[in-house]
Amino acid sequence: MRMCIDTMRRTHALGGCQRGQGATEFLIILAVLLMVFLILLQVQFDVLTLVTKQSRHAKARAAIDDLGDAAELVYQQGPGARTKVYIALPNTIDRVAVANKTLAVSFFVEQDTLHRSFGFDINGTLPTEEGFYWIIVEAIDDAVRFNATGVLTVASPQAACGNNVKEPGEQCDGTALGGQSCAGLGFSSGTLSCTAGCSYDTSACVADITPPGSVGNLLSPAQGTTWIYWTWSNPIDADFSRAIIFIDGVNVANTSDAFYNATGFSPDTAHTLTLHTKDLAGNINAADVNSTNRTLPLPPASAVLFYDDFESWGAGECAHPGIWTLCSQGDGHITRNNKNVYNGTWVAQFDDHDSDTDSLTACLDLGSYSAATLEFAWVKEGLDAGEYGKLDINTSVSGYGEAFSSGSGTSSYARQTVDLTPYLSTETCIRFHALADLGADRFYLDDVRITAQS
Repeated sequence: MRMCIDTMRRTHALGGCQRGQGATEFLIILAVLLMVFLILLQVQFDVLTLVTKQSRHAKARAAIDDLGDAAELVYQQGPGARTKVYIALPNTIDRVAVANKTLAVSFFVEQDTLHRSFGFDINGTLPTEEGFYWIIVEAIDDAVRFNATGVLTVASPQAACGNNVKEPGEQCDGTALGGQSCAGLGFSSGTLSCTAGCSYDTSACVADITPPGSVGNLLSPAQGTTWIYWTWSNPIDADFSRAIIFIDGVNVANTSDAFYNATGFSPDTAHTLTLHTKDLAGNINAADVNSTNRTLPLPPASAVLFYDDFESWGAGECAHPGIWTLCSQGDGHITRNNKNVYNGTWVAQFDDHDSDTDSLTACLDLGSYSAATLEFAWVKEGLDAGEYGKLDINTSVSGYGEAFSSGSGTSSYARQTVDLTPYLSTETCIRFHALADLGADRFYLDDVRITAQS
């Protein structure tokens, strides 16, 4: 009986050990299965993330390409051309940049950027929120603008390619070409059609290989010291797009305008404007149409060639220190006086000249100047009828001629200006003289100045 009980006890202990070992093995297997599941889950997540990223990028790339193609088209057509593009934007867009000839889309999650570059300036704003949008693409002067009339968010349309109705997202549909033609796409002629995938079929379009005509009537109606303004007539070709502008052989601009104001020049320099023309298909007429003109010179600098304020004269007759070429008191007196002064302390006084044989003369070489001016201050005192103070001028090729007369009577000081330009020569002489035959009759002169311009 005891033997039987002991045997049963040993059998029960063995069974308990086997059950404990089985539970441990089960937990290990469960842990391994859990690790495999987690690995598979991570792989599936990575694959899903990659697919999502690729999907986002594909959608953004499609939007960039649609906008870029539209921008290239309207730029070729010239200022005023516009079209409307339907795009779809994905989520997680951080920024859409439109600047510096580049359209770029950046993402939050991937921290990378998709972009497209252009050969012309672009500007405007584009949305960043996920959704469907109409974008206006418009050509302006030498640039393309996006979102010219605002951005309208709409629900995704259900375009049905093949129903002969051009719907958002389609370039065309069957016979519905949206008003487009081969010529509108930059070809010279041909028949535009639509593919089964609702995109343009240009296989029957004839490439335009004929450049436009040259500009005409090239003129330069206005110039300044640093600029030259040109005008012309653009060719009448229907596909004319741009005039290509060269200044002194350097391409400075392309424009559809018929004028150009070139700036940044130096005074009195010659410059040549050359024009070529370009059409919508990119054909260039490289025949030179030229116009050369000069900027204006700077106004000539003024120089004082002669000046006498009579402050340095001595007390005697004609007592000037070699300022005047000739001083002859004649039958009267030419002296300094401090009683009737215009400026400073002394003036020149003419008196007691009964027969007008006096002279105060200065001769200068003005032959190398372009203009000259004489200025002086004068006043008369008690001059009777027939009396006067006068100015005569002569040149190296002509005799003296009267240029000024005070007349008789009494006056206060006046400032007189005489243009010497008609008298320019290698020897231009000015001569003051007076007829004042009584001791109380006077003619006074002060601040005599000759200014010339080169």
